[in-house]
Amino acid sequence: MRFQLNLTTRCWCLAALFLFVSISKGRSETFAENFVNRISTSVRDLTAERDALRSELAETPEPVLVQPSARLGFHSHTFFEQESPDAIVLDLGESYRVDLVSLVPVKIDNPLYAASDYGFPLRFYVEASQSADFSESRILIDQRESDFPAPLGLPVTFETEQTDARYIRITSTKHPPNLEHFVWALGEICVISGNRNVTTDAVVKFNRGSQIPPIWAPENLVDAHHIAAIPLSKKTSPSNGWLAEHGTDPDRSKWVEVDLEGTYDIDEIRLIPARPTDMADTPGMGFPPKYRVEAWSSETGQWIKLRESGKGTEISQGDNPVVILARGITASRVRVTAEKLWQRNDRANFALAEMQIFADEINIALGKPVTASDSFSDPRFPRWAPTFLVDGYSSQFQLIDWPQYLLSINSYRDLTRKLKEVEALRSEKVAKVMKHLVFAGGGILALLILIPSVLLTRSLNQRKRETKRLREQIARDLHDDIGSNLGGIALLSEVDELREDLPKEVREDLAEIHSIATSSSESMRDIIWLIQKEETSARQLILRLRETALQICGKMEIDFQTFPDPVPNLPVSLSARRHIFLAFKETLHNVRKHAGASKISISLQVEPRKRTISFEVKDNGKGFIHSANLTGNGLSNLAQRAERCDGECQVESSPDRGTVIHFKAIVS
Repeated sequence: MRFQLNLTTRCWCLAALFLFVSISKGRSETFAENFVNRISTSVRDLTAERDALRSELAETPEPVLVQPSARLGFHSHTFFEQESPDAIVLDLGESYRVDLVSLVPVKIDNPLYAASDYGFPLRFYVEASQSADFSESRILIDQRESDFPAPLGLPVTFETEQTDARYIRITSTKHPPNLEHFVWALGEICVISGNRNVTTDAVVKFNRGSQIPPIWAPENLVDAHHIAAIPLSKKTSPSNGWLAEHGTDPDRSKWVEVDLEGTYDIDEIRLIPARPTDMADTPGMGFPPKYRVEAWSSETGQWIKLRESGKGTEISQGDNPVVILARGITASRVRVTAEKLWQRNDRANFALAEMQIFADEINIALGKPVTASDSFSDPRFPRWAPTFLVDGYSSQFQLIDWPQYLLSINSYRDLTRKLKEVEALRSEKVAKVMKHLVFAGGGILALLILIPSVLLTRSLNQRKRETKRLREQIARDLHDDIGSNLGGIALLSEVDELREDLPKEVREDLAEIHSIATSSSESMRDIIWLIQKEETSARQLILRLRETALQICGKMEIDFQTFPDPVPNLPVSLSARRHIFLAFKETLHNVRKHAGASKISISLQVEPRKRTISFEVKDNGKGFIHSANLTGNGLSNLAQRAERCDGECQVESSPDRGTVIHFKAIVS
């Protein structure tokens, strides 16, 4: 038994461990996952691949994105069929060598949509041509065979075979769903030639589209207002840029100028808005709402106007740059004049983070002299200075070349996507292995619990059989030895009692011996009957009670009744059987010895639902004065036996009116 209990205890310990493993499945890098990682080769391989991707991603610069303005991009009209080809065409104004094409997704703040990739076409292709009718064209990008993976909110850049083209056509052949309909949209299209985005000032042609300026408009595709509008690295900027003296009059004109220290054929000018880090964070801080950009021609001795903004009521520039195509104009200086200053509260400012001037794809403004109408100077704010206008930094990060920036974003996105795929596959694999482990462990655990339970049950049954055999052996021994001896004593005493040659006192002693032996023999038979079986039925008990009643009160008139009839087969435990039988026997002995009755009525009742057996014994004897404490005449024994069976005993009696005894016991 000790071995069985110890084995059961160990099984419950295993059950607790199994439960812990099951619970820990939902936690990241849990004991369960580590366990699966050790036993499963496929999970171990995926873990190694995941860790390698994480390390590579940690070494890959995270893209630095800017805050877009309210000009989101181009939006198609609503389609009722998903695969309805729709195209837009860019006229670059002249032929360029196409090195990269970058498609920038739209980011909108609306929980109904995929906010970071809204409307990005699922299938599409991009063509390049020198003619507007695309009679001769070359496909640069072809994504028509399968759905393109989600851009994850980042520009998608394609390297192309270097092709000279003036016209670029983007055709969406499968549009993403938009609730019940289908639409496609793009935030920006960048065509990179060398280190320049040549889509600036391109003309956008389209069949049909949703024009809701300034949010949605075809010209928004080439306005440099998008999340990747400025090519930046993660290297932190040491400066804010250049800032003019603070003023209060927004209509006062101020200017800043870069001396190129030589004459160059200028291709492009970029103005990077300021976003200082030592003041309240404000995208586009100090960028003038009305300005003009001019280049000084040494040949003519005049300023040549390259760009003049509108009336000063345009949408806020924010972080987005201003890109001006100079188209090879020859100049030695570039000036930006604020005709209307940026104003907040009672302060009017003019500020720029950087001015870049490109000739032959090189920023020729880098490190050149800067002059201005006036400049802000305060030692408490050392990040502002004229030289910081041409130091190669925005207000927050280092400026880099377009190809480096866009291709690094590709690498970051591809690694991020691959990592997500590997993590999802690994999680699926871990869940599958855990499921198998749970089933296998559950089966093993069930066996480990079942085996000792079966062994324990067999042991208990074996002990019961041994106890039963021992009880039967004791009963046989009592019957064969003590019973036969008592029977012999009774027989001899009865024979000797009849001998008249013996003295009277001897015969009286022999009569008493005969009576005691007979009574003891009857008691022995009762004891043998009680111990032969651990449990018997109500039917067998009542048969035994009837037989006992006839033996004890055989000389009286007996009325014996049972309810119900036939008696139900209710199990009766050994303890209950003993107390009911002995209480019944003691009651009949009291009637025979003390009542002086000639008639006795016995009623037995079995109630299976209540699991009780009760008897009532009524005689027509002399009765007695009944006291509540049931003392005397052995009645207290009846009350004690009823109490031990969680039952009750009641006695009703009065002189010359007989006695009624009620006894009830719970049998299991």
